[in-house]
Amino acid sequence: MPLEEELNHILDPNVLTIGFARRFATYKRATLLLSHPDRLLALLKDPHRSIQFVFAGKAHPQDVMGKDLIQALIQFARKNNVEHRMVFLENYDMNVAAHLVQGVDVWLNNPRRPLEASGTSGMKVLINGGLNFSILDGWWDEAYLPENGWAIGGALQFGNDDKQDESDARMLFDVLEKQIVPLYYRRGEDGSPGAWMQKVKASMRGLVPRFEAGRMVKEYWEDFYVKALERCTLMELDDATGARELARWKKHIESRWHEVRVLKVDTEPAFNLHPGSPVSVRVEVGLGGLMPDDIEVQICYGTSEANNELELSGYTRLEHATAGNTHIYSGTWSAPENGTFGFTVRVIPSHPYLGNPLRMGIVRWAQ
Repeated sequence: MPLEEELNHILDPNVLTIGFARRFATYKRATLLLSHPDRLLALLKDPHRSIQFVFAGKAHPQDVMGKDLIQALIQFARKNNVEHRMVFLENYDMNVAAHLVQGVDVWLNNPRRPLEASGTSGMKVLINGGLNFSILDGWWDEAYLPENGWAIGGALQFGNDDKQDESDARMLFDVLEKQIVPLYYRRGEDGSPGAWMQKVKASMRGLVPRFEAGRMVKEYWEDFYVKALERCTLMELDDATGARELARWKKHIESRWHEVRVLKVDTEPAFNLHPGSPVSVRVEVGLGGLMPDDIEVQICYGTSEANNELELSGYTRLEHATAGNTHIYSGTWSAPENGTFGFTVRVIPSHPYLGNPLRMGIVRWAQ
């Protein structure tokens, strides 16, 4: 068959098209779809409501396992005679990426949570009218709503890769079969996909203003660059008086930091903590030769791992309440979602000119 004629039989513009394009690292689980081959083939071969996949990407030259993922996808398509419905595009580059984000209906992303750094490819799909179907990780954990796309699984983590993969794969196919495919092929009396386009409009209206480069640059400027410039300007005034003050303060803090102690942490209620319910925290701190203005006390919270370590996800500043031989700091904290969560308390240095306090490399944690 001539190449041009053969190409005419590959991909169908009237079929639901799902794109998957990224670096083929193992944690991105490019072959998660293959874990349920019967369900995948049923979707690919459905005579009335078929789907098709376009894969693209590269593995690192030394990443043998990543290369194996690409090979597994191609071999599956060939073995099951679905090469016209599962296409892998070689030599992935900016040009290929631009065509993909413009041409697909759905952008699939199924990394192993919580390893996704951001997810900028999914953001690029937004402005082109594509919808995202992703693990709740990276940007999608922040952006997803039922009206603007679809989620794979939830925030629950099993602590076991095999169990996690099986659960996520099952949910992936459930959403494909019960939500995405029926919605795409639903047509109104005039033949138009009205319900699908409502979702596209909700995605563009709600997410494009939030996840675009102009907004990002503006926030970097306002939240970081301007503040850094202001600190620099203040420290340079009067023959760098501020910079000299900061240098002296750092030496003082470092010389007395060994005296800082978290003496006691009390919570109310002490037990039976519930997600969303506030927990009052009262912390007793010994400062030694330091002053309350020299430090900040924070509640640091996150998911509780199997080894009882915390995967920190955020912090809340506590307010200085009373002073004496020891200092009392108080505030509230709430677990943000279902799951196994915990928190601890830390003391860090604080100074108006310091910028990032963690750069000093000193911290005192509650025991």
